[in-house]
Amino acid sequence: MANEPSAVSQSQVINDSKAKKPALISALTAKLAVCTDFVKRSAVRCKDFFSKIIQFICTAVRMFASEVKCFASVAWGYIKVVCPKLASFVSKLFGKKKNENTEPSQQTPAGDDLPTPDNNARGKRFVLSLVSISLVLLTLASSVLLGVTALADDGRISVTLNCDGAETTYTVREMSVSELLELTGTELDPEDTVSAELTSALTDGQTVVVTRAVPVVVTAKDQVHVIKLADGTVSDALKAANIDYSQEDEISYLPFDDIQPGMVINYANVEIAYNTTYRTLEHEEIVQEDPNWYEGNQEVLVEGSDGKKQITQRIIIRDGKEISRRVVDQVVLTPAVDRVLRVGTKIRLQTSLRAEWRRWRAAPTPDMIKEVMYVECTAYTHTGNQTAMGTWPCLGTMAVNPRRIPYYSKIYVPGYGYGTALDTGGFRFLEGGMFNLIDLFMDTAEECFRWGRKRNYKVYVLQDWVYVPRHP
Repeated sequence: MANEPSAVSQSQVINDSKAKKPALISALTAKLAVCTDFVKRSAVRCKDFFSKIIQFICTAVRMFASEVKCFASVAWGYIKVVCPKLASFVSKLFGKKKNENTEPSQQTPAGDDLPTPDNNARGKRFVLSLVSISLVLLTLASSVLLGVTALADDGRISVTLNCDGAETTYTVREMSVSELLELTGTELDPEDTVSAELTSALTDGQTVVVTRAVPVVVTAKDQVHVIKLADGTVSDALKAANIDYSQEDEISYLPFDDIQPGMVINYANVEIAYNTTYRTLEHEEIVQEDPNWYEGNQEVLVEGSDGKKQITQRIIIRDGKEISRRVVDQVVLTPAVDRVLRVGTKIRLQTSLRAEWRRWRAAPTPDMIKEVMYVECTAYTHTGNQTAMGTWPCLGTMAVNPRRIPYYSKIYVPGYGYGTALDTGGFRFLEGGMFNLIDLFMDTAEECFRWGRKRNYKVYVLQDWVYVPRHP
């Protein structure tokens, strides 16, 4: 995975919250403006309505008072004509006395129940007054009904439609969201989203937001997916492309980033595997030199043994191909034990002969021996002449019969040490040249006499690869 996924940092969360604050403030401001406008319009409507109602009531009351006064006058005159006794009783009740100077011609004969021509006019006026009062009452009832109707809700609501970057407010009757979209001619694609359910009823002051789907490209290995989403995050786009991602996978954007028009999301499947191997830890040899012990002597103080180490590697596989391998853990299961060897370093010469310079060496091992011979072994010293090979003789120089032992052969003689066949003598002609004798060089004649002649003496002819140093 190129970019492990990888947790969201606190700074990113703060930046996202800061970016969303202006949008929230704008929405709240728009909502407050709609509410304020509605309150203002309602106040104006109520003010006009109540002023008209008060004016109408005052007019109706004046008309009603005038008609009642007229009706009362007509009714009193009719009562006086039709019911004289009732009129007399009413006159007495209110303390009015009959006019004694009333002319007889003006009195109504007793027992005459029919109205006079003046009484017919007054009856018509009475009927008209009844009709007028009825009209006044009907007018008052209509006014009350109109007032109640005006104060009652007219069933229309105010809604706002936000679509394609434009925000428009409509005053409509109660309807569903789908009916509003159909009324405003707003067409929806299958991928578009609406902030409310299409079948839900609209409410006063509601804002319906239509979000258009935008194209997003998702690339995964050799595949390219083109999808359309109205909103959501990069994670939603991957799910729409049927891609199940994990934390180790590489994504060109963070999973919680909002999608943008024309965004190209690159996805790579990353797998992490671990491989465990074991390695042998070879032990080392530690040599402890002992200056009080002669060279060639050695002793094993601690036997060495190899150890074992466990190595764990972290392997990253991207889209089926391994891109990295790194050691993440090493554990020593068994430590190596070093071999400790005690070795003598005190110099010991090969022999105690005079002018000895050769360091002591142990007898040759079987793999160093080419041939074992039994010879006659003598010694010689300085003659003032060079050897047959043109060198000056020194300790380690041996004279041989070249017919039996070739020149430059490396020989080990017990009691004398290692040497090289570099010289010969007259003995090579004895017994037809088959006489086998080795003559060892020594620095003094006394040492030669002390060595003497040794017959049937066992010597070792060595392999050519054996190193035998020569004195310069």
